[in-house]
Amino acid sequence: MTVLWPMFRISAAALVLAMCNPGVSFAQTSPQVQCIPHHLVAGYLGKNHGEELIGRGVGDDARHVIELFVNAETQTWTIMGTMPTGVSCMLDSGNSWVAGP
Repeated sequence: MTVLWPMFRISAAALVLAMCNPGVSFAQTSPQVQCIPHHLVAGYLGKNHGEELIGRGVGDDARHVIELFVNAETQTWTIMGTMPTGVSCMLDSGNSWVAGP
């Protein structure tokens, strides 16, 4: 899994950086990316999925913040990328979350 992490990090960073490009239309390029104002993210994930924010980090270029929301009971998780504009986009979500190491 540690071998895949750099590849995932590059893929997630590329997606987040593409979101900063005003010429990119996510309706055309990735219909699965869902973006909403950041102030609605925590409420939506908490109310609808029981997920809570467990961590966040600033991207290397300081142009985005990545946040991880988890429901430890149901083991669901969501990764959100937030732009300086205050818009957050779902980068990925899944199940079978296990806290590490």
